[in-house]
Amino acid sequence: MLKDIGIVIPSLERNRYSPLGDLVKFGNSTLLEWKIIQLLKIADKRDIYVATPSEKIADIVKEYGVNLIKREEGGGIQDMLDRTIQGINRKYILWTKATSPFIGPKHYSSIIKQFLTLDENKYDSIITVLKMQEYIIYKKAFLNFSSSVSESRGSIEPVYKVTNSCSMAKKETCLKHKKDFGTAPFLFELDKFVAMEISEIDDDAILNDLLTHYFRRDLDIREKQLWKE
Repeated sequence: MLKDIGIVIPSLERNRYSPLGDLVKFGNSTLLEWKIIQLLKIADKRDIYVATPSEKIADIVKEYGVNLIKREEGGGIQDMLDRTIQGINRKYILWTKATSPFIGPKHYSSIIKQFLTLDENKYDSIITVLKMQEYIIYKKAFLNFSSSVSESRGSIEPVYKVTNSCSMAKKETCLKHKKDFGTAPFLFELDKFVAMEISEIDDDAILNDLLTHYFRRDLDIREKQLWKE
């Protein structure tokens, strides 16, 4: 299934959410290390690429034996995309973020399987989304409901929030649009828990509860033991 797929983790030592960036502690690990460990359950080290300007993160990359793509310090997201896309000699590229720790191996496998069976005449990529059955107003315009008719949430048109969890496209699509997905993406729905980002959690006690819930849902006993080592 993973033949000719490069998996990318863009990673920063500092970001707008935390002065520690992807090196924030996550259980007994860091966000970045946890994401690498997750991906190693479905892919070989040769399939995984970490794109970063950080020397500290580069040391972690070497420790785990995955590929390093060196970004320019302060180069911004477009520099990251350009350098990463050019640096991967694979037909397909899957993108994921360390700040989305609850999307795991089984989800990546499902996304890859779905992408590889898409009708290429309809879709050029896949992105993860969170379906929201909510009333949406944008610039004073009622987007998915009428201001003159009372409607229950269950009857209004849903909207879809693009998450940072995962996206996938052919390398040629990424090159063409200079993005991690194209102009006609398939919307792969995640549940709220899986779509959650670390930036949405500001309490350590809540984070610990979420970790316990994650283990209960997605990990077997052996993996629980590994986490505690």
